[in-house]
This record gives sequence, structure tokens and C-alpha cells, in this order.
Amino acid sequence: MEYLNPVHSSAGSITAAGSTYHTLSGQAAQILLCTTAATVYFYFSFDTTGALTAPCTAQAMFCPGNYPLLIPVNHPEFINVIAQGTGYLYITEFV
Repeated sequence: MEYLNPVHSSAGSITAAGSTYHTLSGQAAQILLCTTAATVYFYFSFDTTGALTAPCTAQAMFCPGNYPLLIPVNHPEFINVIAQGTGYLYITEFV
């Protein structure tokens, strides 16, 4: 695994059964996603303008709560989150 430099991080509030949209920097080669609790799990997908190297362009991928998920990406502009719990989602972008 190649370790990259973190350049942008943010936190977003997510609400159960709600869909949210988070703007990203558009520079990321990897993104780290993690929530505040095991009960805060969610589905996510990225914009279609930045092709994702993980299999997530057509359908949303699942991320369990309180489980750090580091995924390779190709400079997405935003992330869509469909929450299944209520809490915070932490997003760190690496270039």
C-alpha cells in the first residue's frame, strides 16, 4: 500500500434514512471514510465525472459504522451518502 499525503478532511452530519451530498476537493487518489459509532452505517457513491477504481460507479457501496474504510479513487468532486444511522461521517482525502 502506498501512503499518500492528507490534504483535506471534513465531517458531515448524517441522519437515518436521509441522503446527503458532500463536496470534495477533486484532488483525491484515496479517501478515508469513518463514522462515530457502530450504529452509524451508510451507503455511498461518488460523482460520475470522476471514475472510481473501486466498483461503485453504478451502485452505492456499503460502509459499516465505526469501521475505517480507505478506498482508491480518481479525483471525485463529491460523495453521496445514504445514511442508515444518525451521527457523523469523517472524510479524509489523500493525494
